[in-house]
Amino acid sequence: MMMMVVTGVRATAQEALRSSLAYDQAVPPRQNEVVNPEPDQPHLGPAQLTLGAYTSVDYMDNVFYTQSNPQSDFILHAGVTTGIFWPLTTLSDITLNTGIGYAHYLKSSQNDYVEVTPNSVLNWNISLDDVVFTFYDQFSYTESVVTQPALVGTATFPIFDNTAGARVNWTPNQWLFQAGYSYDDYVPESPAFNYLERTSDYFFVRGAWRFAENTQAGLEASDSLTSYTVASQSGNSSVSVGPYAEWQITQAIHATIRGGPTFYFFDSSGAANQGSSLGSYYFGLQISHQLTDFLSHQISINREVSLGLNQGGNYSEQLTGTYSVSLALTQNIGLTVNASYVHGTQTFQNLVPVFPGFGLLLNQTENFDQYSMGPAVSWQATKKFSTSLSYNYYVRDSNLPARGYIENSFSMKLNYAF
Repeated sequence: MMMMVVTGVRATAQEALRSSLAYDQAVPPRQNEVVNPEPDQPHLGPAQLTLGAYTSVDYMDNVFYTQSNPQSDFILHAGVTTGIFWPLTTLSDITLNTGIGYAHYLKSSQNDYVEVTPNSVLNWNISLDDVVFTFYDQFSYTESVVTQPALVGTATFPIFDNTAGARVNWTPNQWLFQAGYSYDDYVPESPAFNYLERTSDYFFVRGAWRFAENTQAGLEASDSLTSYTVASQSGNSSVSVGPYAEWQITQAIHATIRGGPTFYFFDSSGAANQGSSLGSYYFGLQISHQLTDFLSHQISINREVSLGLNQGGNYSEQLTGTYSVSLALTQNIGLTVNASYVHGTQTFQNLVPVFPGFGLLLNQTENFDQYSMGPAVSWQATKKFSTSLSYNYYVRDSNLPARGYIENSFSMKLNYAF
């Protein structure tokens, strides 16, 4: 028996659809479920709580992601996680899931930062018959450079991203209709990335026919309006439309596919403007396969267009392929191996050295590739205590000089649930 699948839906084209799918991944939509609180869960009044703490140690042999003269460092992490579930009524609830901590670099302490768990979200659901209204605030504070293949030469990428919005989910009989609006603040926390500060309005609609509980097919469309604080980046609008399908092929195999055209229209005021518009496309395929009770694997292929991260770059286009396999060695010990490949193209302003102490700022097009792989072992030592050990190897190649790197990292993490 053959084949795979991917948990989570990341394939996106432009910003509004990306935001919608990120919310779906963080908080799967409720289908008018009756709220039944868990009687043994810790609580604060009517609100149920989950509390945890974590600490970890990372070692990186190229902390600044440079091609030459790599520098190593240890990073110490510590923080807490929390979840709150407050059933206001039998068909209405408020949830909060987040974590906050601190990362300290032993050598380059200027890179220390506060970390907020990705996909943290405050969520309020209101159910009325076959309609669910949702109001939410999704937020994160990220620093990772290696998860942004377009970047090189920096240790951290400090961005606070906050999206507040509302959506409605209507499921009459076999139909599914969704619509939503959200407002996004994208705020760099380092002067080096101030040019990325922006605000966006996101709109999306989706309609589908539900063939079964986990099988549906339909059409989705999105639109975004983005403006930058700094004039070097071009404000823009974008739109995408295309079909999508989710298919529970067998009890063990699930697949998701989506794709379609996407168009960007850039303001002419930005110093980095390379043209008034871009016509491109997005595509995503995810497949996950539970081979046995102990073995599963996943594959995804995503082609996306996103706003540029380097100064003077309007956008980047990336094709990403990922594969992972998970094996339960025992009831409490698991092994996971991940591998990924990214091919991207971006145009931006690059400082080209002419002679020592002098360089020219030129518009350049970069074609880059990033390869990564690594195993991870996890151990659920007790009901409350778990630990994991992981290794990752990254290689970035570029057609431009001094924009490649090789990086090895090791991480050990301890988690405790109260």
